[in-house]
Amino acid sequence: MKFSTKIYACGTALLLGLLSSCNLNQTPSDLIRFDDSFKTLEDLKKWDNGIYSTLRGKMGGAFIMPQEVQADMLSALQSAGSYTDFYVWDMKANNATLGALYQAYYAALVDVNLVLNYSAKVELTDAEKAANKATLDRYLGDAYFARAFYYFNLAMRWGMPYAEATADTDLAVPYATDLSPLKLLPRATNKVVWGGILSDLDKAETLLAGVPGKEGSDEITKDAPIALRARVYYYMNKPAEALAEAEKLILPGVYPLIPALDTPLTPETLPEPKDDPFVLMWQRDSGKEQIWQPHIEKPNELTNTTDLYGADLNAQQYWEGIEPNEVRNYNRPGYIPTADVITVLFQDNHDRRSQAYFEYGFTTVRDASDRYGYVLFISKFKGNPAYRDRDSKAWGGYVPNGLQAPKPFRIAEQFLIAAETAYETGDTDKAAGYLNLLRASRGLSPVTDTGEALLYEIRMERTRELAYEGFRLWDLRKWGQGMERGSVQHDTGTNGTAFLNPNFDHHIKAAADHPLFIWGFPSDEVNNINPNLIQNKGWQ
Repeated sequence: MKFSTKIYACGTALLLGLLSSCNLNQTPSDLIRFDDSFKTLEDLKKWDNGIYSTLRGKMGGAFIMPQEVQADMLSALQSAGSYTDFYVWDMKANNATLGALYQAYYAALVDVNLVLNYSAKVELTDAEKAANKATLDRYLGDAYFARAFYYFNLAMRWGMPYAEATADTDLAVPYATDLSPLKLLPRATNKVVWGGILSDLDKAETLLAGVPGKEGSDEITKDAPIALRARVYYYMNKPAEALAEAEKLILPGVYPLIPALDTPLTPETLPEPKDDPFVLMWQRDSGKEQIWQPHIEKPNELTNTTDLYGADLNAQQYWEGIEPNEVRNYNRPGYIPTADVITVLFQDNHDRRSQAYFEYGFTTVRDASDRYGYVLFISKFKGNPAYRDRDSKAWGGYVPNGLQAPKPFRIAEQFLIAAETAYETGDTDKAAGYLNLLRASRGLSPVTDTGEALLYEIRMERTRELAYEGFRLWDLRKWGQGMERGSVQHDTGTNGTAFLNPNFDHHIKAAADHPLFIWGFPSDEVNNINPNLIQNKGWQ
């Protein structure tokens, strides 16, 4: 298991649930000099622990919420306070979230580039290097993987979507693998950045060859670079390559899907949460289907919380005093699923994911006494009761705080990549086969469609499976579909939408070529810090 260290550079801490900024040129006074921190094997171990800690801090929370709020599957409640500019498609280049995310990724890259450029300075004899080769390879492999992960996420947010024909000229993000000051670099082309990502993943896989993959591993294994490479090729629109990578993880069977049921699930046979494998996967961190599940532990080894489930203890206690014999869940998150998520995506009551992904309850509008129900909430990121702060009669016996292990790479995503890319390469039988294996695991009947209807079902299944994990906006952009936000829950009657924020357009649309599908560089970076940084079109 990996634990954090205080030796790595600035910019990796989170403040008040958001992201801190840092001066990439300033060495904090309480840190030792970089060249003095690469002397021994123990030094490298500390840096490697720092890489793990920083990677874990770049998952969940603000690293997935903005793009999900900007996409089409959430409605904003009156309690929505964060990411509202994304919700109404009115972000400006001075948006604080954009700036914090951008700085956080580049601060992490400073750390990784230091490791990859200074590791050779470790004072080991040839005999010591030989004896510790496996350990040294792991540390370097982790660093190459981390660099690929950060640049991929930067390119997805701020770079032009990858197109092979124009990769030589399309601009991505500033890119460096040495110790060049990143804040002064111009934007590199897609060919350079995406090529660098793939190169780093190749190196990571080679160096991690001695770290076998296993289901639920809390360490980066040789399979993590493969999983990320499949995702990279998917968004590069290279289906043959993406399919090949996904099958490297599917065919050996190291990460089996949750077994299909012998008979369809019905509301009457719904298992108790403690017995539901999907609840155990998401809300108990069972490790099932996980290619890599980073370790978390209270009090210091924690990750970001994804605020889509807002246990409202004040309202629960208020109504418990009025209705002592009633046990109800009260939640007040900023966002809830659109009605289309219920009526279109998850309308099949055989879907085994529903109990883990969603939960009905009450919400409050103006104060604890002003309640409204039933409302469907997202419980996918509800939190593991092992990390709870207090118990409760409601919410399944504890007050959820959103703390659970990140799940950055799941075998289900690889099945979806394989299905879609097999279709794109002309192997529709294989496409349907991978799709139906996943559907069977999830309790759904097989799809018999062909042609465009099959592709539609594959993409619908991807939307269901990966709901609210940070993929949706990028998928809409990749598929050229534009964005049309779904209808709101309870959109009937005189008080039907009282719990929604009245200041927002909840039915907004955005054409496929809308410039805000590609995020703008922070205005401070463009105007004051980096004179070589060219802003994306449509941003001010």
